[in-house]
Amino acid sequence: MLPLAGVILRASGLRVYLIRRWGKWFGQIGVRMALLILVSAVPMLVMAGDLALRAYDDRAAATLERATSARDEAVGRAEANLETVRQLLTTLSLSAPVLDPALAGCHDLMLQLKQIGGDPVISFGVVEGTGRIVCSSLRTEAELNSQPFYVTKRTWFQRVSQTHEFALGENQVGAMSGTQIIVAGLPVARGSAKGRIVYAGLRVSAFASPAELVSAWVLPPTGTMSVQGGENALPDPGRLAAVRASKARMSFTARGQDGMNYAYASAALTGNAHLLLAYPLQIRYARKLHAVLWRIAAMGALLLAEVTVVVVGAIYLVGRPLQLLRNEVRRYAPGRPFAPHGLELASSEVRELADAFAAATKRLAEHEMRQELLVREIHHRVKNNLQIVASLLNLQAARLRQPEARAEFQIARDRVQALATLHRHLTSQGEGSSIAMDEFLAELVRQMFGAMGEKIAGEMSEGEPEGGRIALVLDAGLLLPADQAVPVALIVTEAVSNALKYAFPDGASGTIRITLERGGAGLPDDAARLEVADDGVGWIDPEAGGDGIGMRLVKGFARQLGGQLSVCGVGGVSLVVDGIRASG
Repeated sequence: MLPLAGVILRASGLRVYLIRRWGKWFGQIGVRMALLILVSAVPMLVMAGDLALRAYDDRAAATLERATSARDEAVGRAEANLETVRQLLTTLSLSAPVLDPALAGCHDLMLQLKQIGGDPVISFGVVEGTGRIVCSSLRTEAELNSQPFYVTKRTWFQRVSQTHEFALGENQVGAMSGTQIIVAGLPVARGSAKGRIVYAGLRVSAFASPAELVSAWVLPPTGTMSVQGGENALPDPGRLAAVRASKARMSFTARGQDGMNYAYASAALTGNAHLLLAYPLQIRYARKLHAVLWRIAAMGALLLAEVTVVVVGAIYLVGRPLQLLRNEVRRYAPGRPFAPHGLELASSEVRELADAFAAATKRLAEHEMRQELLVREIHHRVKNNLQIVASLLNLQAARLRQPEARAEFQIARDRVQALATLHRHLTSQGEGSSIAMDEFLAELVRQMFGAMGEKIAGEMSEGEPEGGRIALVLDAGLLLPADQAVPVALIVTEAVSNALKYAFPDGASGTIRITLERGGAGLPDDAARLEVADDGVGWIDPEAGGDGIGMRLVKGFARQLGGQLSVCGVGGVSLVVDGIRASG
């Protein structure tokens, strides 16, 4: 799963964006662990949400089933009452008093039918085609004659007059009974009574459901009649039109006009009307839904607490020890022991990592010590070997009788001695990679003065100034790498040897000046300039520039240093090499 996620992140470029945008935070252990926990908790939250949704859907289905059951019960009661009323009205429409033009005995018949009809039926009556009530179980003939009452504007009268069929009217307050009723009418279609309408008034309870919290309406072709509950629970007009147009029984859930969700159930009734019931979802299941939401909130709070504990624990138990270990690693320097502190609460992996690094540093220190001893031993052996070679050359020179041959052997001895001195300084200064040129050149030049039988003028020896004729001015306070110091030493050896031999003939006095400084006119800051000059007689032929083996060696050493050589032989000899790389 994780490798696949990595491939997807790399392919989409999201990984690069996350690293650039939140690399600092995402790189922390606590944040990564928290993200892993949150990612791992996603399936659990999805399952919890799915279970809650399924539970709510199950409860909604159960509510819809209850609404359907309540509808079936209410429809059964309503149909039974309507059938009873229809049969009574049919009997009434065929009775002699109703068919009699004078309506003789009609009032007595109405009272008898009222007793037969039972509790839902509150009244019976007869209406002429003009809409005037001519007979009623609630009024005597004298009362109807003295106070005529017309129902031409009643819905049930208009529907029966138009359809000539059994029909229901709207919910109304009976004019004579003062009670909420629904009127059912049936036309009289025989003899001279044709055009009359017999009717019966039913209490609205005849259409109500005994279930609690149920709203019920009777839906004629137009308008609505509230039987039970309020009008605000009705669905939208589109749903109402679909209910009126359907002859089959329907069940559905929808939002009422009051904004609450209901389970609706409907069925067609006798009399071209429909009965619609609504069962509220929120009222019955609000407490259970609240419990589900509370359970989800508790799970979220528990997950948040878990993430917090993991983050804090990761910071103090993993991140902080690693931070201490990192700081100790950064502060570590060769030669000092590696002993990090504050890892008592760290995990075993972190402590093992610290122990492994401590063991590695110990092995590294031991290896470096062996390497240092080996390098020192090498330098020491090279120095000794060079000293032996210099001594052999000196002994060989002493046996030669030709001055020119003896001079060449002495020059070779000086060169070998310069290398031996260099190796001794590399060993004594400890580092072995670079060398302080002031101390090295001072000793090298003193050796050359001694080899030539000269003394440095003005230097102290055994508490007294030396009586030498040639003074030395040395300014070389730089560090050079060992590979740079060798050619510099050999250049200085050649230049000083020539100055001691040729610059001051016949016991003349003078000064040899050696300068090694950083930078200069036209040079970068990391380049050095070497100058070896004397104020002696200079070259007899200034344009010759020197063409002996010594000058050829100097030119080769200058190229090895990567510098530019310039030589001037007027008013003494000045040898300059510009562009030497310096390390300090």
